[in-house]
Amino acid sequence: MSSPAKIVADLIKSSAIAMVGGTYCPYCLAMQSTLQSHHYQFAVLWTDKVDNGDAIKAYITETTGQRTVPHLWVHGKYVPGGNSEFQKLVKNGTFDKMVKAGPQA
Repeated sequence: MSSPAKIVADLIKSSAIAMVGGTYCPYCLAMQSTLQSHHYQFAVLWTDKVDNGDAIKAYITETTGQRTVPHLWVHGKYVPGGNSEFQKLVKNGTFDKMVKAGPQA
């Protein structure tokens, strides 16, 4: 089994937008729904659907300081604030600019 660090790194590298969450979490499902409704291509890892989900969550908390899901990266950069901040970024157009700006942003 790969380490949590490798799993997260591989997820982030696999797509311009990467999300980690739990299928039990309404905020995660809201983030997923918004990404889908805006037709963004993204990678998602559901921690409750993998054997080492708790270790992955612990690793993300250790590296980001954010203890709650969902977690979001755009072009490898962590976007703090969970779903509430994400929804604000989508509503004011900032998220779309982040995605379109590419990895240099």
